[in-house]
Amino acid sequence: MKKIIAALFVTLVLLVGCNDQSSITSPDVADSPQWIELRTSSLGKIEADYVEKEINGAKGGWILFKYGYLRIPRKAFSGTEVISVSNDRKLAVLDFGPEMNFDKSLRLSAIYTNLDLSGVNPSDVEFGYIGENGFEPVKYSRLVVNVKAGILAVYGAKLNHFSRYGWLR
Repeated sequence: MKKIIAALFVTLVLLVGCNDQSSITSPDVADSPQWIELRTSSLGKIEADYVEKEINGAKGGWILFKYGYLRIPRKAFSGTEVISVSNDRKLAVLDFGPEMNFDKSLRLSAIYTNLDLSGVNPSDVEFGYIGENGFEPVKYSRLVVNVKAGILAVYGAKLNHFSRYGWLR
């Protein structure tokens, strides 16, 4: 009888321990940083934007887009590249391309206004990207989260590579 109970106990432990929903193997997604979603009431105010510009890495340059600008310092990369910036109308993010790393940090300043940020706690908001190891914040000069005025802004964010960057909570 003791052997049967022991076998049932081991089987029960294996079944519970190998469950796909185990919090040991699957972290709770709610605890992971998430991109700030643009609420339906904000969507009509956010226009799609896509800008491409050819930049000589030795000379550097500026890319102006609807929601901000990207400053590329001299000698940030070798050669000439067509650099693109686009926004997402459903998330508070900006996509940059092509995939590349930089010898000197690029500087990004961006601002979204007239957003419905109800339910957003300003102290929980950060600016960065989601990489292989999860959320990676970037250094910046200033971050603005004004829920009442509906403003998300970052000034002087240092970009060392191109990726999807944005505001997370």
